Amino acid sequence: MMNVQVIADYLRNLHVQRDVAVAAYWLEEAASRSELVSQLSALLSDLPVLIAAVPKGAFDDPNGIIDDLAKTISDNAEWFGEEKRTAITRDEKFSLVLVSKRALDVPQLSSPVTLPDWFPQWPGELLTVTIKSVTDAIDISFASADIPVASINASLHALESALCARLDSVLRRAPTAAASLRARLGGSKGPVDLIQLISQSEEKRRSVAPADFRPGGSASGEYLVSRLFSQWWECSHKDLHRLAVDIAEALDIHTGSKVEAQHSLASLLTRTVRPKLAETPPGVTLARNAIVSLAHAIQFTNAVHHAGDYPNFPAALTISYAKDLSRSCKRAADALSTLA
Repeated sequence: MMNVQVIADYLRNLHVQRDVAVAAYWLEEAASRSELVSQLSALLSDLPVLIAAVPKGAFDDPNGIIDDLAKTISDNAEWFGEEKRTAITRDEKFSLVLVSKRALDVPQLSSPVTLPDWFPQWPGELLTVTIKSVTDAIDISFASADIPVASINASLHALESALCARLDSVLRRAPTAAASLRARLGGSKGPVDLIQLISQSEEKRRSVAPADFRPGGSASGEYLVSRLFSQWWECSHKDLHRLAVDIAEALDIHTGSKVEAQHSLASLLTRTVRPKLAETPPGVTLARNAIVSLAHAIQFTNAVHHAGDYPNFPAALTISYAKDLSRSCKRAADALSTLA
């Protein structure tokens, strides 16, 4: 379940900012509906916002949606005590939040029905409400505690460790394997000393907890993932495949089937050129996925630390994407760690 305070804040803003007198919202909750109803009711107790669980069989007939809405209000008549009636009169608004285990996936075709004659402010008036599903619209700041930043950090730490260990192993038996990558990382200054960079990374990581690992993306950074981020940042979409090949060659996974191809949403949506995915060696696909994932992960964590510079984004999307980045970096690390 998403942080209840985040949901409550979103519902509060919906209630306060709208001009419509009566509104209804649909909220999906796969876990305990009763617990969410109780918690939201407590957090929104100062407002005329009724939180109600959707009973079985309700709101599943397109021709009876508004009737079910009116019945929900009538079934909760006790909620409309003096305090809530005063709040409705004060705000000249009433909100109903329907908590359900399923999505509201039926069209709302029914005609308006009349509010109960005991309803405050608008007794006996026609109820003309379209229920709005808000589950996917709830937004959060990058500063939200719901975003698994520590998990992303730890996965980046694991990937840094695995990349360094694999490169060290390959370089000791094939010193020229990483020639192209060394040249890329060194730029105009000449090929970078990867053994020195690996040693430097290992020393720095000893004093940093995985959950606090924040490598940044400097071209002269102290971590390998930082240097790779810089390469990704400067890389055109036409050169991304070549960069992935250089990384795969350095890791000695560019041919054969030493590893399985890996895919993340970020990698699949990143524009590139031929060859087609099916024609790309698994190790090159893994390398491409790894660099795109680590780059997005570093960008994401930087945004978290500068949350005030960015707008809010849908909570479900933001949290799921953060988890996908963490999972993708960790899977790449695990795959490299299993190599001899």
